[in-house]
Amino acid sequence: MTIKSVIVAGIIGIGTIVSFSTVYAQDASKMSPEEYKAEITRWKEREKSAGDELSKIDKEIESLEKQLTRVEGIIEKERKEIFGLLSASDEEFQNYVKRLTDLENDAGGLADLSVEELLGSVEYLEGIESRLEDLNENDYSVFEQNRQKLDDIANMLSNYRNVMAGPSQDTEAFVSGDSDSMDETAAEMSDEQELQPYAGITDGKTPRSVTLRRKADSYQVVRGDNLWDISAKEKIYNDPFQWLKIYSANRDQISDPDVIEIDQLFVIPREPAINEYWVSKGDNLSKIAAEIYSNPFEWTRIYQANKSILESPDLLLIHTILIIPKKEAKKD
Repeated sequence: MTIKSVIVAGIIGIGTIVSFSTVYAQDASKMSPEEYKAEITRWKEREKSAGDELSKIDKEIESLEKQLTRVEGIIEKERKEIFGLLSASDEEFQNYVKRLTDLENDAGGLADLSVEELLGSVEYLEGIESRLEDLNENDYSVFEQNRQKLDDIANMLSNYRNVMAGPSQDTEAFVSGDSDSMDETAAEMSDEQELQPYAGITDGKTPRSVTLRRKADSYQVVRGDNLWDISAKEKIYNDPFQWLKIYSANRDQISDPDVIEIDQLFVIPREPAINEYWVSKGDNLSKIAAEIYSNPFEWTRIYQANKSILESPDLLLIHTILIIPKKEAKKD
């Protein structure tokens, strides 16, 4: 019997006595002296019975309170044994939770940085990764709540790394055909190959068949090249982070920025064409649409024209070259 049920039983018993005494007071004037004495006797017996019941309830409550105290003692003992097995105290556990919370806040703060700012915060990111590794090795990491936070932080850091990575720097250019002849071709080509003028190019996989006119050079892929290294060449952009210009300007040739082929001839744009927009820091599709079409809700047209090179409409990386669809004339 629980404390609650015991108390309810006591209330019912007391209610019975009160109910009886009320009825007795109303009918006493109709009783004979003998009936009156007999009723008083029965009432006293019931009062005694109720008193005994209340006394019993008090004892049961006292017993239950003792049981509750014992259970609380067992819980506290087991809690101390757990901390003992972990060779730590309650204070140390709370300290671990605080360190974990601080790490979660620091990792979450990186979400506000642009890709360029992330790339400039590599050491800070590595420090967070090191702190995460330390917390993962701690015995307290086995607790479910802590484990969930650790996994969430790991996912955040992984996302940051993916954004920063760009095309793979250590992936060798895709090679097909006879390897001996390709080795000879590679030997003949120099990293310092001359850039060739390249003025007319097509827009590739976009809704419009037009010819873009821009000032541009060209570069022919050699063995071992990747977009990152090509962009870093002094005669290209002297900046590996501008690999996205090469990727987006050659979308008709590159389906995967990590996979390029020997002898591919890439356009190296030097200035925007009339129907292009070169993404800079702080840009987003709505902002660009407002600037070009005077309507931020036209961003969907820009996204549809560039879906082949954009992972998401919410992820717009600097140095991306966007093709801007021509604004349609209003119909009467």
